[in-house]
Amino acid sequence: MRAKPLKRTKRKQPTCTEHAPPHEHLVILRLKPSLLVRFSSSETLSTKKHPREEDGFLEEKLKQTYKVKRRKPSKEEEWTSDEEEPSDHERSVETAVKLDKEATETLAAENEKLKAELKSAIDEKDQLAVRYQELEEDTEKNIDMIEHLNEKYDSLAAELAAMKKDVANKNRTIGRLQYELDKWHKSGESS
Repeated sequence: MRAKPLKRTKRKQPTCTEHAPPHEHLVILRLKPSLLVRFSSSETLSTKKHPREEDGFLEEKLKQTYKVKRRKPSKEEEWTSDEEEPSDHERSVETAVKLDKEATETLAAENEKLKAELKSAIDEKDQLAVRYQELEEDTEKNIDMIEHLNEKYDSLAAELAAMKKDVANKNRTIGRLQYELDKWHKSGESS
């Protein structure tokens, strides 16, 4: 058999009857990392004073309830009752300024990088232009040398053809002389 749920009764809203005593002017409770609950002298405690809650009993009770460990607030968390937390607009302005600064720094770094790359590309282009000029001059020299070699080859070929012709003529002369010599020998033997 299921147990009946407990009936919840509304708490009676406490009223504030007096200011906090001097030793309770500032109580900081660390409920969550991002949440600080603050009671200052300009505010009044919204709890009824009980005889047991005198002399710091309330603070001790709250500490035990929430298992709060006291710590010294960091510089970012320190603020006085005279100072106000920055509004959403101020936060957005600060964020926009920060993002703008980061974007400017990033763009400046990218700009410097692109300038360096452009300078390197220009230097490489100049080097390639010089190398192209050198190759063009070498090509012209090689063409001139090839033309000279072709002329020399043609000259040697003509000279070789002339020598072949001369050799052929001399061979014919030698053959005729050999024939005449053989003929003379034969006529001498017969006589």
